[in-house]
Amino acid sequence: MSKQRYTVGDPLLIEAEHDALKLDGQLIERPAGTVFMNEGERTDFVMLIEKGVLKIKVGQPARTVALRRAGEVVGEMAPIRGTPRSATVEAATDVVVLWISAAQWLDFLDAHPRAAIALCAATDERLDQATQKIKDTEFSVERRLAAALLDLVEAGLARHHDEGVDVSISQQELASLAGARIDSVKKVLRMFKDHGFIRTGRQRLTLIDLDRLSAIATGNMTA
Repeated sequence: MSKQRYTVGDPLLIEAEHDALKLDGQLIERPAGTVFMNEGERTDFVMLIEKGVLKIKVGQPARTVALRRAGEVVGEMAPIRGTPRSATVEAATDVVVLWISAAQWLDFLDAHPRAAIALCAATDERLDQATQKIKDTEFSVERRLAAALLDLVEAGLARHHDEGVDVSISQQELASLAGARIDSVKKVLRMFKDHGFIRTGRQRLTLIDLDRLSAIATGNMTA
């Protein structure tokens, strides 16, 4: 059992904990589009993302509300709470995940209290992020929308070229990812377009000025 204690800012798993999970888990490679779990179903496994990006989707029709990257865990609460899946998890890119059974996950948390506390902190942070998205003023939508666009780029879900960066996403999906109403998103996208930050196309956005979008996302300027 590790004696290291969790401190704010620590990763979810330190190297020794990651190695311990890999002893029990199974590495799985899957292509983009693979659905690992569906909202409402009862399955009892956890996945640690080793490579690639996963989409978290909710509702009918399904809306993307978050992205999860390498180093993050998905499905971690269902084995603890004994509840159905709260979201659908789909591969946004080709991915490599470490598949861990519910029993192995619970045994791991028992044996690694630092990781258990880190999991609590990560869960609380996600709750804070979800709460923040509820605040739907025009300025906050600007920030969340800019942050969502940059998040897609950072996650590798974009194509770079001489004129900018293309992101293939619908306005409805982007609204879900930003946690904003579709009418608010359309209004802000028009504003971004008028200022020359982006260009719009069918199911696609071209980001032209990443620096200004970054400044908006961090609250250092507004459109």
